[in-house]
Amino acid sequence: MISVKTKSFEYRISKVSILENGKPDCFAQRKREDGSWGKVESNTLRRLLAELALKQNRGVRNIGHKNDNGRISRLSKKKKRAC
Repeated sequence: MISVKTKSFEYRISKVSILENGKPDCFAQRKREDGSWGKVESNTLRRLLAELALKQNRGVRNIGHKNDNGRISRLSKKKKRAC
């Protein structure tokens, strides 16, 4: 899991996947004012955060791609290094 801080928000990134069109996607959460975490719904923001996670993939355990059934398959270590 990777934590990203901006001026106004703090994000958690996990479960990065690469879609069929080659664009990355991820599961991201934003820290609310009350301290709880909420899901990030915006596609563009999720893709930007996924690109950040791929650049520093040390903290992300699950890097995968969506297969034909819509499930996320994990990438091998060799493919992870290629990202």
